[in-house]
Amino acid sequence: MKNQLLLLLLFLFSVDFLCAQRMRKTNKFAFVTSANIGQTLPGYTTDQDRWKAGLHLSWGFNIGAAMRLSEHWSIDGGLGLTGFWMSNRGPYDNYILDFASPAVTAGLQYIWRHHYFKESFFRLAGGVQLGYEESFIETFEGYLVQISSDQPVYYFARPEIGFRKTLNIKSKVSRYPLQYEAGSFCRYYFNGLGEVIFIEDNFSTPSKPRGFTFGIFFRLLIPYGNENVRMKAPEEYFPAIIYNPRL
Repeated sequence: MKNQLLLLLLFLFSVDFLCAQRMRKTNKFAFVTSANIGQTLPGYTTDQDRWKAGLHLSWGFNIGAAMRLSEHWSIDGGLGLTGFWMSNRGPYDNYILDFASPAVTAGLQYIWRHHYFKESFFRLAGGVQLGYEESFIETFEGYLVQISSDQPVYYFARPEIGFRKTLNIKSKVSRYPLQYEAGSFCRYYFNGLGEVIFIEDNFSTPSKPRGFTFGIFFRLLIPYGNENVRMKAPEEYFPAIIYNPRL
């Protein structure tokens, strides 16, 4: 009985040791697909009570690639679509300003590990989004909306904080398992999104949305290839040993 118990413990220890050794390496390259949604701030420039901000949403998705440089650093880049849906409640109507355009993003990520299957990270990304250079007027009953912009591209910065988890699903193009990331972000446009003016008979309300957004994101990483990055084993924490003088 003692021999059988000893063999069982030795087997469990060996399995745990082999799994730990295997997880000391992680994939170097990965395909990345991501989606995000957030709340963007309104841009009214005057104190008035005729036009009020309703739901102001920003959304986006992106596909690209990531490369793990070391245990703590990773870089990525991709191409996607970013859009806005901004509701404005006025005395006559609820006007929706919405648009979307392609965006290119690149980021640098710092990662720290909690254990083999979970990591936290801070990511600083930046990019450009296709803008527009034109001015036009929409006519409605009781008011006009003048929309103008002179920016061919919008420049933005996007810091993120979140976590990464390893799934028990192996990639079909690599020996390493799939991973996903989730967290929160904020995005700031350096040159704004243009100007919108609500024009009534004896009143005008200007708005200059900056595109400043707070939101959440989800990102799926699909490893490809068998190149890897070596990882140090995470520290193991043992319970404190309490000395009992009676024993």
